[in-house]
Amino acid sequence: MTDILLSAKNLSVRFGGVLAVNNVSFDVQRGEVFTLIGPNGAGKTTVFNLISRIYTPTTGSIEFEGLPLTAQPPHRIASLGIARTFQNIELFEHASVLHNLLIGRHTHRKTGLFADMFFTPKVRAAEIAAREKVEQVIELLDLQHHRDSMVAGLPYGVRKVVELARALCTEPKLLLLDEPSSGLNVEETEDMAFWIQDIQHELGITVLMVEHDMTLVSKVSDRVLAMNQGEVLATGTPREVQDHPGVIEAYLGSIEDVSALRRGAPPPRPSPRGGGSEDMSTNPPAVSDVPVLKLSNVESAYGPIKAIRGVSLQVRRGEIATVLGSNGAGKSTILKTISGIIDPRKGSIEFKGEDITARDPAFIVQQGLSHVPEGREVFPLLSVHDNLLMGAYTRRDRDGIARDMEAVYHYFPILKERTAQDAGLLSGGQQQMLAISRAIMAAPDLILLDEPSLGLSPKLTKEIFEIVVRINRERGTTILLVEQNANMALNAADYGYVLENGRIVMEDTCARLREKEDIKEFYLGMKEAGVRGERRWKKKKTWR
Repeated sequence: MTDILLSAKNLSVRFGGVLAVNNVSFDVQRGEVFTLIGPNGAGKTTVFNLISRIYTPTTGSIEFEGLPLTAQPPHRIASLGIARTFQNIELFEHASVLHNLLIGRHTHRKTGLFADMFFTPKVRAAEIAAREKVEQVIELLDLQHHRDSMVAGLPYGVRKVVELARALCTEPKLLLLDEPSSGLNVEETEDMAFWIQDIQHELGITVLMVEHDMTLVSKVSDRVLAMNQGEVLATGTPREVQDHPGVIEAYLGSIEDVSALRRGAPPPRPSPRGGGSEDMSTNPPAVSDVPVLKLSNVESAYGPIKAIRGVSLQVRRGEIATVLGSNGAGKSTILKTISGIIDPRKGSIEFKGEDITARDPAFIVQQGLSHVPEGREVFPLLSVHDNLLMGAYTRRDRDGIARDMEAVYHYFPILKERTAQDAGLLSGGQQQMLAISRAIMAAPDLILLDEPSLGLSPKLTKEIFEIVVRINRERGTTILLVEQNANMALNAADYGYVLENGRIVMEDTCARLREKEDIKEFYLGMKEAGVRGERRWKKKKTWR
């Protein structure tokens, strides 16, 4: 038997006039972890979609265990032994974790309709076998506590693990992981690395992964293929690829600190404990001390589960404020409550001095507040241009709309190149650019920005944050930022809040937060020697 499990030869695919993948070839050896890296828009997820038969290649071939995949219909791929996760989580949200995992066993059911109707002994035996396999996966990935929970109520990080679990329930020979660490914090990413190693070594499953976190890539990968603009840049060990000059330039970019762009930003607030503020600008613009947004003792819930408790915060006009916290801490819930998607159970929200508590979202948008949600949420069947016009739906000033259209094309030139392309065919990074641009088109006073770096390469993450700072500095737009990349957020923002279990446990200027030991350990990944590399279980954080 050959050691090559999957072989791709001269793959190319076009979407209209866009060549998304150009003459890509690689082999995946049985039992290895093979990783695709590259900047957003390089074609990595498109390669996954070719393998799983969502797309058909324009030219080239793909073989799995010697079988031509391009001749197979999409619904046959899972039964051949290929399972995958998605860049944007694709679970049945209104089903329990258990039922989502049982769906992963569907390809192993051999009984017919008649036997299922009468629940014959053969069906009972198959049902028991399916439950036993699902329970093994639940134990492997530590999902016991969430077995009967509805997926819609789970934190983002847990949902990522549930999607991985569903893929494992198919008992695949080849597992495709599309950005498994995106949206995870430092601790959760380390857990994901352990699980990938267990999947490879204990379950004997071959893994083909797309990933941006180079620490995770280096830790778990046997070989790496780097792509850029649809073509192969380099192939080799993680170290060989990371040292390749073309990869460094295309993928990692320069290492300049985003905080360099804070020149000209509003002066930081004093420490809440009465300390002075650092002078981050020699000539800052005049900024009002009156908050443009104020939350007072806000509490929101999903059914019986309280998501945020007694949250009080304020954002000054012209500044960037950030909320940090682990997955499930309640960060996105704060933004949804502000924008009217969720009604708070108690507390008040003021925007520009007016009470907007539990007001209709359409009314809140008309008052000058735009929300860029987690996961982008662009209109996939509309063109880039039409998506931008949707952002300006409430406006009637045609000249202003035209000026802002040119402004967003200046911030994101790639959108001008793709102006007639359907948004659903953009890369994840380009969709994030479009989501931010759509918010700008509303000419808001305040933008709520939820996880802008989700699924982005280091280079594009830096570029996005640079543009966020430019929008704040050049347009005077106030921004409330929720972000897992604590390093970027603390460098870009003026003031920060730390959320834990739905409560704000710390607040200060971002310069001071960067120096606090708690932040360094739990959000920046700076830990004492000996902690990394050991299997750890979640521990309750006591803030000091």
